[in-house]
Amino acid sequence: MKKLLASLFLQMVFKNVNTTKKLMDIIFDETKSPKVVKPKIVKTPVKFKKEVVINQTEPVSSKKQELIDAIQFLKNKTTKTKVDKDKIQMLEVILKSV
Repeated sequence: MKKLLASLFLQMVFKNVNTTKKLMDIIFDETKSPKVVKPKIVKTPVKFKKEVVINQTEPVSSKKQELIDAIQFLKNKTTKTKVDKDKIQMLEVILKSV
């Protein structure tokens, strides 16, 4: 009887049915037990990373050869900046002293 009267009173005050149900649950302590949700286990295929092989250049035989290669690289550039020209001169001087 108490529940019926409380329900009618709450429905008169609150026009929303969901609000009335929530308040009835709070007043009469009719809390619903929460659902136990089992975690879903999703099996995904394992992806293996491919090994990347980096082609290594041949080791330079001497410092002199390294300087010659650097000079040739700078001379073969299509657009040379002022810095490139300065480096070419510097490397040629170093090559003469070696």
